[in-house]
Amino acid sequence: MLGLGLGLRLGSVPGGGVPVPVTARSFGTVTKTADGSTGQTYSAPVGMTEIQWYREALPIARTKTAISGATASTYVAQAADEGYRLVARGMLDGVLTDAVAAMVVYPAPILLEGFESAAGWTTSGGGVIDVVTDGVDQGSSRVRLTSTGTANAQGTKASIGSFDPSTMGTIAYSVDLGWDECRQITQAARVVLKRDGVDQYVAGVTDAGLNFQTPSPLDIGKLWGSYHVSEVPGLVTPGTSAMGLYVRQAGQSPYSQETKYDALLGKAGGRPTVILGFDDNQISQYQNAFPVMQARDLQGIFYVPEQSTRNSAYMSTEMLQEMYAAGWDCGLDSTNDDSISSSKGTLAAWEASFQLNRDYAIANGMTRGNEHIAYTHGQYESNPPSDRVQISAVTATGSAVVTMASTTGIAAGMRAVGHNVPNSPVTTVVSVDSETQITLSANIPAQTKPMRFIDTSPEFFTMRLPKRMREIGVRTARTTRNNGGYLTRFGLGDRGMFNLALAMHNHTVQEFKDRIDNAIMRGHTIEWYTHGVVDNNVVGGWMELSDFIQNMDYLAQKRDEGLLDVLTWSQVWARDGGSSVPV
Repeated sequence: MLGLGLGLRLGSVPGGGVPVPVTARSFGTVTKTADGSTGQTYSAPVGMTEIQWYREALPIARTKTAISGATASTYVAQAADEGYRLVARGMLDGVLTDAVAAMVVYPAPILLEGFESAAGWTTSGGGVIDVVTDGVDQGSSRVRLTSTGTANAQGTKASIGSFDPSTMGTIAYSVDLGWDECRQITQAARVVLKRDGVDQYVAGVTDAGLNFQTPSPLDIGKLWGSYHVSEVPGLVTPGTSAMGLYVRQAGQSPYSQETKYDALLGKAGGRPTVILGFDDNQISQYQNAFPVMQARDLQGIFYVPEQSTRNSAYMSTEMLQEMYAAGWDCGLDSTNDDSISSSKGTLAAWEASFQLNRDYAIANGMTRGNEHIAYTHGQYESNPPSDRVQISAVTATGSAVVTMASTTGIAAGMRAVGHNVPNSPVTTVVSVDSETQITLSANIPAQTKPMRFIDTSPEFFTMRLPKRMREIGVRTARTTRNNGGYLTRFGLGDRGMFNLALAMHNHTVQEFKDRIDNAIMRGHTIEWYTHGVVDNNVVGGWMELSDFIQNMDYLAQKRDEGLLDVLTWSQVWARDGGSSVPV
């Protein structure tokens, strides 16, 4: 179902013989652990009997091969299953059913560096390396690189062993910048292989900064950075080499951030996946996009602002229900009237508006996908980082009184951040004593270092809306950042509140195809979004129908070739939301 077929057809039976009717194809109902790779245990749906496991080829013909002796309720993926999707066929509620795994079986990833110890690391740029045990993705610990207020911190490990990097396919690494919106100002988190002592860095490829960017130039949280070795000339040449590693924070003053690194993996590409999102409830989505996608067995997710459904110029409830019945997800707009979230004035008022969307979807039987939302205009904050006061040199003598060239723009109550500035509890400005001195709420060791002062009082201060979203059960909140796909094979980290997407209407057909090919190469998940889909388009943010048709043709072609899946957000979450590192 949902891009993978549904309906009556003829299927093979164990041992050959006369085909029997298969009346149901249930996608994603075979469960898996970790990332679904070899060695992982898959389970047939509870209550299924007369089970036979199959390997299903990925091209649209979906040729199946019965796996000899695989008739139990569980099955452990083997090397022979790699590149196939596992299917459990059996009787379920009196119906012969194909229960289909959401994940494709891949080789288990190769652990290149576990970041388990500080041993072997050297630092520069005023960095400090230590080990922490919180939030671990693999093993029992991870390495933390902390800047000390001097410059961009860097850590180097001269040797992580010998291997042939050209055989590693997609390289993936877990990077965590934390959720402290005042301290984390890194512009890039870098994890770079060294081959025979030479750094294999390629700007925009081995740099995870582009993936971390949110609507503001502020980097928060954990995700999987990744790239394919074919994108790095120094890694493509075959041959076993002595391999090393360096990690770096490419940030700016006050250089007080910390980054945690975990699980550098090879052969880590996931199932290439496309999500198609539609905003603003434009009626042309039903009139034009829906039939084009129906003809190609493609489904998407619409993000509903319920107020628009009362306006005949937009999609009606009946139209949305028809799309939902065809397999689309009902996502939610961040407000019921498609206004920017912060325009509601308070978080309480915002939540009341958002709840109207939830209530509408539930009341009209469209509950699938409600945990996935789109920020109106991609905006979730009301205080851009430009409002923050940056001081390049603040002198402390061990007391709470600090001195600087000018206190202009600093006010009592602001939060202070920087190296050696206490963070738990946070340090705040108690008083502005003169044009050059202020008193803080904590003593600062003797030093002269950069410091930043931030007014955290606004109702929609940077992280307040995303944190509240998470508290009320939202799983992903989509922004409008045009930064392409990202790896979800091992889970989504904690970045769900800043989900990236690409504006389809801002890309030519060729650019769209190039982005799709890149996602296929890297094994990424990528969401595209648009608004209206019309002929002779002259509206900003809308999609020309002829271009849309070409894009959908390309997706259908790649899907039919077995190179990618086109899924809804609820399907991607069911597949990858609880995934983890299997090594």
